[in-house]
Amino acid sequence: GVEFTMEPTNMGQSTVAILNDTCGNLIQIYQITE
Repeated sequence: GVEFTMEPTNMGQSTVAILNDTCGNLIQIYQITE
């Protein structure tokens, strides 16, 4: 599983979230909103 270190957050024209994969890696994902 993963843990959200930053919940999905609207940042203008995109939504950003940061996940911890529980192995020490932080993964940042973006979704562009139209």
